[in-house]
Amino acid sequence: MGQKGKEDGLALVSVLLIMLVLMAVGAFVILAVQRSTETRVAYQNQVAGFYAAEAGVNRGAGRVRNIFLGFGVPTGSDCDPHEFTINERTVRYQLTGCGQSPVTRTLPTGDPFEGLNAIVYTYDLRSEATNRWGYSEAAVRLRFESRLIPMFQFAAFYKEDLELTVGPPMRINGRMHTNRNMYLNTHACSDPFLTILGNLTIVGDLYRGRKDSNTNFGKIRIAKRDGTLQTLGVTRPGDESCPPAWGVARRLVPAEEVAL
Repeated sequence: MGQKGKEDGLALVSVLLIMLVLMAVGAFVILAVQRSTETRVAYQNQVAGFYAAEAGVNRGAGRVRNIFLGFGVPTGSDCDPHEFTINERTVRYQLTGCGQSPVTRTLPTGDPFEGLNAIVYTYDLRSEATNRWGYSEAAVRLRFESRLIPMFQFAAFYKEDLELTVGPPMRINGRMHTNRNMYLNTHACSDPFLTILGNLTIVGDLYRGRKDSNTNFGKIRIAKRDGTLQTLGVTRPGDESCPPAWGVARRLVPAEEVAL
């Protein structure tokens, strides 16, 4: 074989080697794309499964909330498993904790009702989503407490608006709560005015003045969270003046002013 034949053979071998390398690279690329697609699909299924399981928790929490709003606690069949279908997934959720014996706990510092005794129930709600092949894709668990606070610990506890309009000086040594708005007014301009020593908890708004008319009289002081007294100014924060006999306009007290 001459020199040219050797060179042709070497070129052929080189071409074959290059083709083999290119084929290997191509196979690797195809495999990588396939794996990437599988990973993306698996991730999408996992996210969809998580949202489905979360939907089960939300549905279960809604059922429990309706029980609490009816002034009850979950019992018996309320802790049976429930099931529904969403996005080709079966979601099963179940509440645990029915029939438990509650514990009495003093609410900690920083809680709106700190220092009060509460009857506490603890529940667990678990939801799991399985795909159409029966494999679990996601599970979500929620733990929550239900606290019942006996109202006899309050000086006043109202479901509707709470209005306090007094003539002579008055001192209230206790907490006051309303599920709506609170109106505070007094005709007293001498110590102790209208002084509320217990904390206020208000679901709605706090007004300085009467509810039935746009008038505002006297001097009012309320206790802050740290126990110090704060003047609920008649026209503005810290206003110590006493309005004239006909009063001034009722004032909406911003929450940040009293940190309620």
